[in-house]
Amino acid sequence: MFCYVLLVLVLCAEEIFAFSPAIRVSEVSVKAGGSISIPCLYSSQYTNHVKYLCKGYYWNYCTFAVRTDQKNSAKFSISDDKIQRIFTVTVNELTNDDLYYWCGVEINDGADDGYPFHLSVTTGTSSLYVDNQEEKAFLGGEITIKCHHQSNPGEMRWCRMGSSCVTQPSGSINGTEVTIDTNGPNVFSVTMRGLKTESSGWYLCVSGNLQFPVRLTVTEQPNTSKYYTCLKVTQEYVSELHVILLCEREMFIRVSEVSVKAGGSISIPCLYSSQYTNHVKYLCKGFYWISCTYEVRTDQNNSAKFSLSDDKIPKIFTVTVNELTNDDSYYCI
Repeated sequence: MFCYVLLVLVLCAEEIFAFSPAIRVSEVSVKAGGSISIPCLYSSQYTNHVKYLCKGYYWNYCTFAVRTDQKNSAKFSISDDKIQRIFTVTVNELTNDDLYYWCGVEINDGADDGYPFHLSVTTGTSSLYVDNQEEKAFLGGEITIKCHHQSNPGEMRWCRMGSSCVTQPSGSINGTEVTIDTNGPNVFSVTMRGLKTESSGWYLCVSGNLQFPVRLTVTEQPNTSKYYTCLKVTQEYVSELHVILLCEREMFIRVSEVSVKAGGSISIPCLYSSQYTNHVKYLCKGFYWISCTYEVRTDQNNSAKFSLSDDKIPKIFTVTVNELTNDDSYYCI
């Protein structure tokens, strides 16, 4: 069935994907030049159908931006989670031309189904946003997500895509405890406790008529540990390279031993947990943690000998040591 006027188009969109009512993305504030990932719901009958992102104000005249049966581009990408029954579209390098889109499902023997969402592109700070769209947490643990908003935000909620919402001060979603703290200036903090494997999925920070999507992945927590690793250089090779990583709650699969040639260089990836995303990271030289000296930090410039970079999405910072000598014996990170 085609929708010939905007009013009918909206009513048609309400029937899409058999959710009543559907908790889904409809209005998102984004910053020009950045990127945004939008989760799109669909019902089980469409699991093996082609999904797509369609660009344009009117459903009848929108044009394909990206499809699951075609390759992604630098501007648009799409992926389909058939277990959660959510496909995710990502729009990069946002401009004022990125305003009106549709989540669509191809129907081979009838008219396609789809529902719209609108991107409000700003040159300054977005009206509603989170620091990271991708968050990770451990089974049985908790996570706090800060939803930043402007003044007079309207009703503030935390919602699970296709499920239910919690408003201040507390509630639960699918058996997971949720609390909302609005005491911070221009921010409301959402804490989820007693996380389960099934807590993984897409959620929405909601402020008034705006939403901002957040994807949470919950995994089993390994044994906790604190450990040191050290770097010892011989004339020919660097051996027994162990990097120190102090973890309060996590033990990761990490670098434990590397052999490289003296005079060369080595880059070491260092994992950290989500609570340290915006903290300063550094490389410290010395055998003892309490007396080591800083060589390079994320809040200072790199040098010819040492460099450091921080990738906050996978939560890994990388330290590089160049021109390795016998003096490069012990480091702490």
